[in-house]
Amino acid sequence: MRFALPVILLLAFFAGCSSETESLRKKAGNSDKAIIYFYDKMTGTPYAVDSILNMDTLQIILAGVSDEDAPALNCGYSGTIEFFANNQPQVKLDFNIEKGCEHFSFILKDKTYTKKINPDAAVVLGNLFSKSKINQ
Repeated sequence: MRFALPVILLLAFFAGCSSETESLRKKAGNSDKAIIYFYDKMTGTPYAVDSILNMDTLQIILAGVSDEDAPALNCGYSGTIEFFANNQPQVKLDFNIEKGCEHFSFILKDKTYTKKINPDAAVVLGNLFSKSKINQ
């Protein structure tokens, strides 16, 4: 019986917490568009900017943020996606799609998180990247 209170407190704590990935999806899930920036590998400056208005594409990208933490990588970023709802910024998602460096990075409540990218999101981002190279 003396362990009941600590167990109840732990259960309440974990039930009240949502994962940072879930929080990201909630924050960006109401977005009606996103702007994606692809960076030049040598200079780190954006060379291509594109709007994503297709909600299915946005949902694939958001679903592609794994709950699994990515290791600390010193790879830089392939690009950034900014999510907007009614032209108001919601959240920014940095990403790298290079082999061996695949991950997302984002900030929630002043804390930075790095998460693995699932294969579907990597394919979508790779296709958007290829399209941006063609349009250069």
